[in-house]
Amino acid sequence: MRRTTWFRRVAACGMALGGVAVLTGCGDDPIRFRRLVYEDVSLAPERVELEPRRIMLTEGIAVRARVIALDSEDHAMRPLELEPDDSSILGLDRGAGQDDFIFYGVSVGTTEIAVVVDGRTEGRVDGEVVAQSDR
Repeated sequence: MRRTTWFRRVAACGMALGGVAVLTGCGDDPIRFRRLVYEDVSLAPERVELEPRRIMLTEGIAVRARVIALDSEDHAMRPLELEPDDSSILGLDRGAGQDDFIFYGVSVGTTEIAVVVDGRTEGRVDGEVVAQSDR
């Protein structure tokens, strides 16, 4: 086999493999759920912490917030649903607005909350309900 023919075959195989890598998105990270953002949060008489990957509130307390899920490129992910694994610990209801949710502490404990976008679970955040402080 001549040297130029061998080189052409190797080059053709390399281009074919490179084409497959490009078509399959080799090296690109898929867009994924990154965090929750809370806006217009109502006041609460007890401790409430709404963080990007954690929700903590006090037993017996409810708080309303506009919640937006952001992906790895900081774009809003909609339509958003939040579903607690254990609603006997942390309750969740929809508010009046499209992105409004009401969180309420049912009983002391921990759970996880599924972040569901367009019917698919895209991520999870931690949920915790703590005891009321003694006054």
